[in-house]
Amino acid sequence: MSGPPPPDTPPLHAFRLLRGQVLIDLPFQPHAISAASTVRVATLWPNADDPRGWAHTPWEPAGYGRGFRPGPVELGDVVGFIAESRPPARALPTAIPTSFHDQPALTRHLTWYGYLHEISDLHLLLRGPYPQPLAAYTAAQRALIATLDHQNTGREPVLPASPPLTTSITHTAEHSTVGDIHHGWIRVPARLLTHALMQPVDQLRHRLTARAPSLLTGHEPPITLAALAARHLADQLHEPFLAAPTPLPTPPAPDVPAPPPPADPEPEPDASSTADGTSTTGPASPDTTPGPSDGPDAHGAPDAPDPADSPSASAPADLPVTPPIDAIPGFEPP
Repeated sequence: MSGPPPPDTPPLHAFRLLRGQVLIDLPFQPHAISAASTVRVATLWPNADDPRGWAHTPWEPAGYGRGFRPGPVELGDVVGFIAESRPPARALPTAIPTSFHDQPALTRHLTWYGYLHEISDLHLLLRGPYPQPLAAYTAAQRALIATLDHQNTGREPVLPASPPLTTSITHTAEHSTVGDIHHGWIRVPARLLTHALMQPVDQLRHRLTARAPSLLTGHEPPITLAALAARHLADQLHEPFLAAPTPLPTPPAPDVPAPPPPADPEPEPDASSTADGTSTTGPASPDTTPGPSDGPDAHGAPDAPDPADSPSASAPADLPVTPPIDAIPGFEPP
């Protein structure tokens, strides 16, 4: 299989072949669990008739005590290694253990699963380990899809004949292939799948039911719904499934008090002021503002005019009277 591995994929391991016939390497140390471990190697494939769902063909041990002779195996097949340690048989089994040390020992296993990636006269390349045969089998199918897509670029696509055993997705150059237990392999353009994955799942299910009423089982995962939408609703994926979101209202501006008005500058004396500081044409300066004693008395009657403040005989008769206090900017009337 020549396709590039997907990310987070286990590495390839080379298992040497003695004279091209006997596998002499193991992926673990069997004595790590027990000095009397039994090692077995087998080819595994799915089988619905088996209670565990898998059938297997064991590889025969070599005649001189080292290695195994590979059984029928092909690229993409799952190969399993297992080291088993069984407790020694009891002469008289105890029905009721009397202490912790009398508890029956449990069988211990050490397993390694991978799939056959390449075969040569010198070695077998296996990719692994995977935690269980199903994971190795699914990874082998994905690698086969990538290899077929690479080999048939520009031609009619080719998909694996074996149906998927679980939900999976394989990305290639311009297409994505989704595997589903019920719907099989679904190969669609990657851009349509991406567009479908951005739509609400309920909208996809509703439109697929309207387009093909007997298509869905009601148990499809989101990735399968998106792949089916990319296949059956390609003419609708460009349409918005939902109305444009309503823009959020603009938050009100913070309530910041307005700054106080700037204070008015003091009026400059008029150029026509007399030498003793009294103005002859404009309002009185602050120095000539009447004091508290010059204002009205407690009964509101004005004070008697001061002869010194009366206009002289030489002053013009039309001189303005000094304005009241409320005419000076910056002051409020009493």
